[in-house]
Order: sequence, then structure tokens, then C-alpha cells
Amino acid sequence: MFCDDLRKLLPAYQNVCYVKDRYTIHESSTDSKVKDITWINANFQVFNPDIARDLTCFFRSAKSGDIFCFNCDGVFLFQGESKKYLFLCELKSAFDSSDIYHASNQINSTYIKLSMILNLLPNFRKDEVVVKGFIISRPPDKTYLRDLHKQSMMGNKGKFTTEAEFCYDLCYNSEKKHMLNFKHCHQFKDIPLGSESIADRIEFHHIPVAAPSTSIAVDVMQYVC
Repeated sequence: MFCDDLRKLLPAYQNVCYVKDRYTIHESSTDSKVKDITWINANFQVFNPDIARDLTCFFRSAKSGDIFCFNCDGVFLFQGESKKYLFLCELKSAFDSSDIYHASNQINSTYIKLSMILNLLPNFRKDEVVVKGFIISRPPDKTYLRDLHKQSMMGNKGKFTTEAEFCYDLCYNSEKKHMLNFKHCHQFKDIPLGSESIADRIEFHHIPVAAPSTSIAVDVMQYVC
């Protein structure tokens, strides 16, 4: 299994581990309004987030682009009925388009860096793994969503329009998800990434946590094809 191979490859990262039945990802900030998400109904292979964080130090020293310098809160893999799933999660307090879009960059960055390591493993095949990103926060206000929709319909494709389109797709279109294709992602447009080592796309979802709750439990099977 991947965790066994990772422990041999990276012996210093000993909290790469298996967790049965349920796994909780915590937000480290003490003033966060959304503190944790617990995933249930699977046997999880949990990846130490310090692997990606330490690679961030390498990319910063190399003066690489900002997209290589972000990190998300937690990553795990599990086996579905016919496919393996890699879930990357980032917890935020409020639903703000800038913060939510930044969370997607944190997930993308973590995935790119973790892929560098996973592709060294003998049994890892990226075509056998479905990659999904989850942003967990307070739910968006309906008026705010209407404003996002108006902004997403604007003709120019500036930063704020891109953020609005992403957030609106995530919460208000019929499928309530956003498909990000790496080939069309402007953050990676001028970066020579090999297509054999990363997934063609990441499927993003938003999980709302309504006040006064600060945590939520989610069945992984809700997001399994």
C-alpha cells in the first residue's frame, strides 16, 4: 500500500498512516469558525501535510511561482468500489470569494507537490486515482451569490471575475462543483508540467458548515462515483 511505501521512502514522516472508519482534519487557527471535518465510512491512507510544506520551502528557495508555495489542511486516499480517491481539504471560516479561490490554489499547490512524491512509488498510477478538492466553510449568503453571478457574467476575464466564476460554480450551478483542467488553468499556463505525472483535472466541491456548528461529519460515499 502507498503508506507503507511512503514510510520506507520518507522515514522521517512517520505520521503517514492508516486510519480505519473515520478521519478528522483540523484547522490550526485558534479563531477559526470552522474547526474540523470528520470523514467517515472508509479506510483511509493519510498523508503527512509536512511533506508538501517542506517541498514549499524548496520551491521558495528556487524562486518558483507562487502556485508552488501554498499548502492545504489535509490529504488522504481511500479505495472505492472500483477506483481510488485522493481527497484534498482546506478549511476556511467565511465564504469570501477571494478566500475560497485561494483555498483552491492551496489544494492545487499541495496536489502538484504531493504528486512528485507519489509518482516515485512502485504501485502508484495517476490514471487509477480520482482527485477531488474540498473547501469547507460557512455557507454563502444568497445575496452574495447573486452578486457573484453578476460578476461572473462580466465580459472581462480579470482576477475578480475568475474568482466569481469559480465560487458561483462551486455553490450555485446545477451540479454544485467546479471542474478544473490543468491545461486551462492560468496559474500553470507558462509552467512546463508533464502530463504523465498529474491528473488531467481536479473536481472541486464546497461543504457548508452552518453556525453555530464548528465541525461537520461527511460520508465519503457521497462523493464517490
